[in-house]
Amino acid sequence: MLADLGIQLSNLFKYNLQILPDTLLAATLIFALLFQSAPLATLGVGLILNAGLHPLFTGFLSRNISGLAAPADGDGRCSGRFPGLSFTGAAAFGGSNIDGNAWPSYYSTFIGFFLTYIVSLKAIYKEELDASPKRQSATTVGIVIAVILLLLVIVVRYSSGCDDPIGLLVGLLMGGTLGGAYVMIMSRLSDRTLTNMLALPLFKDVAVDGKPIYVCA
Repeated sequence: MLADLGIQLSNLFKYNLQILPDTLLAATLIFALLFQSAPLATLGVGLILNAGLHPLFTGFLSRNISGLAAPADGDGRCSGRFPGLSFTGAAAFGGSNIDGNAWPSYYSTFIGFFLTYIVSLKAIYKEELDASPKRQSATTVGIVIAVILLLLVIVVRYSSGCDDPIGLLVGLLMGGTLGGAYVMIMSRLSDRTLTNMLALPLFKDVAVDGKPIYVCA
């Protein structure tokens, strides 16, 4: 009985790894609604944007570069999406390449986007984190754990034959470039409020605002 339970848990873990992009996107949107969180909603919109732009990127590459190796994905295990017509598949601009047979894979661009977005927060809120050692250490630990988990996913993708090394590199760079640009733009446009997933009290330049400074006794 324990052996059967172990097999079931192993299969469940593998399945969740296969659909990790859609799982993370769904969780982000659900928690954004439950907690009325604008920063989570901003991340969710960015992930949807990545899903929509992916087929445009891969279509451009396939038209201009011959011999690109797409992942062998006859059963959909490499797509990173829920079985059937998923939300991110429907979000793909043009409705193409939603079956996962694209190079680089949607999965790799998602990981690049998500990883860059999360890591960029440490630089965006450096001043606030430097002023709070506890938040600084907690944020660092969280980012390190996220990076380790995502790197583990990359290893699994390669070992399972869903991605080749060059495809992983191109996908990570493609998604990372979009993720970095998106988080920086949203941060500047909203005065860093829409990207404040860390719920930090933000420092502002009071000289620019023209407001008086109040100091607690």
